Order: sequence, then C-alpha cells, then structure tokens
Amino acid sequence: MYRVLLVDDEPEVCTGLAMKIDWKTLGVELAGTAYDGEEAIARLEREDVHVVVTDMQMPRLHGVDLLRWCHEHRPQIKLIVLTGYDEFAYAKAAIQTGVQDFLLKPVVREELMQALQRAVERLRAESDAQGALDAYRRLQREQWVLMVAKHGFAEAGAESTESGAQVPERLKAEPVVFVTVSPRGLVLAGGDDAVRLRRLTSVCRAYADEHADVCQFFADPGRVFPLHRGGGRAPRVGQHAAAAPVGGV
Repeated sequence: MYRVLLVDDEPEVCTGLAMKIDWKTLGVELAGTAYDGEEAIARLEREDVHVVVTDMQMPRLHGVDLLRWCHEHRPQIKLIVLTGYDEFAYAKAAIQTGVQDFLLKPVVREELMQALQRAVERLRAESDAQGALDAYRRLQREQWVLMVAKHGFAEAGAESTESGAQVPERLKAEPVVFVTVSPRGLVLAGGDDAVRLRRLTSVCRAYADEHADVCQFFADPGRVFPLHRGGGRAPRVGQHAAAAPVGGV
C-alpha cells in the first residue's frame, strides 16, 4: 500500500487534511505528519514514503528546499504542493522539481482526492513498467546463458546478446560449469513426460534456491540447467537426478 506524508507547519491543517481524505478508498495510508521541511526530510530518510503533500511557507526549511531535496534524493516520490500564495516563483520551482499537482489553499477535498488518485495511478503505472522491464532483462539474460550452454561463447557472443543483454559479471570473473538435467533415466513415479519434467524442474529449482550462493537455475523446453559457478561446492541435486555436464567456461 502506498504511503502519504503530510507536511505543514500548522498542526490543525495536517489534522484537517488527514480527516478529509478517504484513505482506504484511494488504496493509500497516512504515513504521518511533519511540521517543517527538516522534519519531513528526517522522516523520508528513515521511512518508506511514496507521496508527499506539502505546504510551501514553513520555518527552518522552506517548501521549495524540501521539493529540491526530494527531486535530488527521492525522485520516485510524487509531490503535491499546497500553498496560499499564487506566486510564479513557487510554480516555477514546482515545475523544476517535478511536482505533480499544485493546489491553492484552502484545499477543496475533491481536488486533493483527485490529486492523490493521480499520484497513485502514476505510481502503479511506473511499477508495472519497471516490472515489465525487469522481466524482459531477466528473459534476455536467461536466453543468453542457455545459448552459451548449448553452443558456447563463440556463437552466443562474448559480450552481449543480439538484443543487448549484458553478460553476467560472474561469468567474466569466475569459472562456470553448465549442467543439463533431463528426465531420461530418472526414477520419477507416475504421470506422462510433461508431468515428470515439471517435477524435475521443481526439484532443480528448489536445489538452486537452497544453494543460491553457488548455483543459478534456468529452464528451456525439454531441459533444465542448474548453473554451478566457482567459489563454492554445491551438493548433489538428489540420488535420483543424473546430471550430465555439457560444457564449461
């Protein structure tokens, strides 16, 4: 759940804002309140906050300075500015620091709710995009490793795949042994070949997870590849799992 920090030097304003928002409906929670920029930064340094709703005119550390700090140190945070001053300097600072919404006091409940909703939607969209990017990079890396396992470095390319996935640093610095495991000759009771392959995949994945310091796991249709790297000794996959080495780096 996304967390929102309210920042205003007037405690009653923070209390009023907290009461105005239907937090559950928006799918967010109140992380807390801060009464000046310095207190806000102290909380942001030690807490997980996704949205900051802040006043501009505050003692000790001005709202503009808080915006600039967030822009430099926590650029992923969505910023919503509240101010009673319709001044160009504030609007300019808001634009320069990536402020999402700029609202004038007194704040209308519906406007603040809409601003928070937009912040949540942007956070979700960015999370989905990052997840898709991470999945793509993971897929490209695994495809490269599988190509090396099948054909060696020469065909796979020593530095990157055709799509630009970089060679894992561990493969450059440490000896690596590729081991391919197939269900042929294994004693796996019941089920057809697809079922036995899924069971074998599950065993190998659990093995790799248990010995993550020395082993990584990759799967390819019909085969699975525990990747055993140097720097440690991994125990056998199991008494019934016959592993045949297919190459080394």
